[in-house]
Amino acid sequence: MLKDVAEKYYFDNYNCAESVFLAADEYYSLGIDTSASRLVGGFGGGIQTGSACGAFLAAVSVLSHLCIDKKAHESGTLRNAVALFVAEFEEKMESQLCREIRPRVFEPERRCAVTVEAACDALEDVIARGKLAKK
Repeated sequence: MLKDVAEKYYFDNYNCAESVFLAADEYYSLGIDTSASRLVGGFGGGIQTGSACGAFLAAVSVLSHLCIDKKAHESGTLRNAVALFVAEFEEKMESQLCREIRPRVFEPERRCAVTVEAACDALEDVIARGKLAKK
């Protein structure tokens, strides 16, 4: 499962966003240059401010990679894929905001692993539904 791969990264001291991004690349053999994880590193900790959850944003980045050929507004699949992901993530976590999620799920031993797992589960479900081809 995707969340098992993400936990490997997360407990190797990658942040929530990096863990989801790197795990998706590995699990789905996306062929993304692993240095690209630096592009999502700043998403961790709710964009370092408690705002939008980093795991959430990294998963949307993966969906973007899967759905966009050149330009987002030319993708026929991105909007629906992201909408499905957002709905599923919010159902699990009751918010997109780190400042609202973290106080409910943070554990000293596991940090925000619950959030990483939720983002992975929602991402995996959306990908399994298919229809993400770049158009």
